[in-house]
Amino acid sequence: LDTMFKNIKKIRFYYDDIFSETSTEDINITINVELEDIYNSEEKIINLVRNRKCIECFSNDIAFCKRCNNKIYYEQEKCFLVNCSEKIIVFSGESNEEKNKRAGDINIRIFSKKHPQFHILNNYDIVYYIFSTEKDIIHEFEFLDGQLYIFECTYPYSEFYIIENKGLCIPYSTKRGNLIIKVVPKMETNTNFKLYLN
Repeated sequence: LDTMFKNIKKIRFYYDDIFSETSTEDINITINVELEDIYNSEEKIINLVRNRKCIECFSNDIAFCKRCNNKIYYEQEKCFLVNCSEKIIVFSGESNEEKNKRAGDINIRIFSKKHPQFHILNNYDIVYYIFSTEKDIIHEFEFLDGQLYIFECTYPYSEFYIIENKGLCIPYSTKRGNLIIKVVPKMETNTNFKLYLN
């Protein structure tokens, strides 16, 4: 009978809070990463400390718990793996735990740091500007994947050039956005001018 009560106590300890109508506050985190990390789907590890239930208190029949000092809850550190290509990542039920409340979520939002050459458009397209004084263009540049590319075009230029599937990863899809190249003519300034009275 004593064993049965102990087992019921353990079950209530594990599951009572799950069905609570109220939850603890979500933990919201914003991280800024390099655009290269987003493009290449690099993974980052985030260490977080949350208040969580002390499992040792009820997994072992001990009089004193060294982990939480019999407070039932303690500060637990956990590593969360995030993929930089995802804009919002939700770890459900991983926020702080409190008595008679179900645990909230951890929401991680990923933003790109400003890049000196490439710019994000419409969330998944990448824009690259080429400034040139030449009519026929042969332009070499290093892209976000670390590869060198050569772009060629002749005058007159199109408003923009689209290279499909070279943008950022689109969630829940095997496709990417596009790379959009815009040529900006950079003509030399003419300092020879005259002013007339009409």
